[in-house]
Amino acid sequence: VLQGSRSFVNTDQLGYILEIHRCKSINKAAKNLFISQPSLSNALKSLEDELGYLIFERTSTGIRPTANGEVFLRFASRAFEAYNAVRSTPQQRFENNNLSITSASSSFFSHTFFQFKREHPSPSANQDIFLEATIYPTWI
Repeated sequence: VLQGSRSFVNTDQLGYILEIHRCKSINKAAKNLFISQPSLSNALKSLEDELGYLIFERTSTGIRPTANGEVFLRFASRAFEAYNAVRSTPQQRFENNNLSITSASSSFFSHTFFQFKREHPSPSANQDIFLEATIYPTWI
């Protein structure tokens, strides 16, 4: 998903960060995720260390995204949505026998899509679509 110099941000980490953001609390997010608060705090700190910036500012009333965190959360949300769309592909194929996915430009998602198509060929699905969309304004 996001490649740093040492490792990849995985989908579990994206889900954790998005849940923290949704709850505006590490403690509430940990309860919702059925993991301990210290484990979730450590996962967040580890990711922030890897990225080289804070995603959230800790306050006495909870947490709020930093400026860099806002950008990260926009990317993370889109990446997580695309990942969930890829995961739900077998159900989509069952329902309408065609596949349509739109994701942010990412070699991970395009690779996953084409790997899935190779592993699950369907001669009757001739309208499968994979679109890569940009999240940057076109005037830049």
